[in-house]
Amino acid sequence: MGSSLSGTAGSFLGRKPSLVFALFPYIIGWILVAFPFDLATFFAGRFLMGFGADLRTSIVQVYLGEIAHPSLRGMLASLPMTMMCLGTVISTGIASCLHWKTVALVFVFVPLFNLFLLFFVPESPAWLASKGRIEEAREVLESLHRDDVDEEMKGLQASLKGEGNTGKPKLRELLRWNYMKPVTITAAVTVLRQFTGVYVILFFTVDIFTTVGSSISPNLATIIVSLVQLLFQLTSGFLFDRVGRKKLSIFSSFCMAVSMAVCGGFYYFHAADSQAEVLSSSPMGWLPLACLSTFMLGFFSGISALGSLMISELLPAPVRDQAAGFLLCLNNVSMFLVVETFIYLQRLLALHGTFWLYSTASLVLGCFCIFYLPETKGVSLHEIQRIMTETRLASETDETENENA
Repeated sequence: MGSSLSGTAGSFLGRKPSLVFALFPYIIGWILVAFPFDLATFFAGRFLMGFGADLRTSIVQVYLGEIAHPSLRGMLASLPMTMMCLGTVISTGIASCLHWKTVALVFVFVPLFNLFLLFFVPESPAWLASKGRIEEAREVLESLHRDDVDEEMKGLQASLKGEGNTGKPKLRELLRWNYMKPVTITAAVTVLRQFTGVYVILFFTVDIFTTVGSSISPNLATIIVSLVQLLFQLTSGFLFDRVGRKKLSIFSSFCMAVSMAVCGGFYYFHAADSQAEVLSSSPMGWLPLACLSTFMLGFFSGISALGSLMISELLPAPVRDQAAGFLLCLNNVSMFLVVETFIYLQRLLALHGTFWLYSTASLVLGCFCIFYLPETKGVSLHEIQRIMTETRLASETDETENENA
């Protein structure tokens, strides 16, 4: 629900006011969770937190892409996932020591601190330029210590001019031919990213640790997995800006595909054995845990931040807000479907068949990146927008000229 409103909020209110507004559902939600009158109040608090999270997620991704210098965009665009991993580590650690109501009270102060920090954050220069506030946009770019302010201002104004920009940010604008290519590529990566089964692995961490015979306690297992996520995620932003988006995404996808395929093979050859027999008799009992760790290495070193990066870079300025909200909604729906179907797939295909299905999705994602993912390392947003839309625009121009002739 929050994701469906984020595009409208970001477009009409601005990036900064929208981010400020989205913090209040967080604050109210944590208070309701800490002091619930009944079960309904508790669920209302959880709903408000989810609404606030979805409302601000796509706006943050768009904002980071609009203020980041091309040389730092990969690192900055990966920050949302990095902060999410850090939050998971902190919240899991606190929850293992404190009562859940105390945890809720502690986290009331997180959005309050965020609210304080937002007073020092400038508005997006791209949004200011889209509203005709050119001088304010220039001042923001100068405050960010850009050396090429004039060139960036020309790029901002050029990206907002023409290209079918009607000035009406509606969802149906995404269906315009000159926007279909970047939106379709980003949507395909968003869906395939979820179909790799990564959130099945994350949501069923404790069950998987039990399956592979780990004696680690559930809380400690979750903390360890969260730390591994954070470690690999910290490297992704650096690697995106050094190695490039395309190469890292391809490596990440194939790493995930191989690890899932091997893990599925292990369970296939031990399908007739009980869990106890596998762990006591197989000399390769360590393999599933190693495969799942490799899978997480692949995901969090590249693919995890790819969705945020593509939203920041590929989406054309006239439809960036609406497209980002739509893609976040698509991401959440895909995640829900994959997680909810895991149990049914396990019954239908067994564990090895389910893992092979996820491996196939990772393989398809890697092939898609080879053929369709553009390399955007060090390229300005204006130049990316021109590259992503010029083919269709050129063909339309030729058709128009032929008709006039």
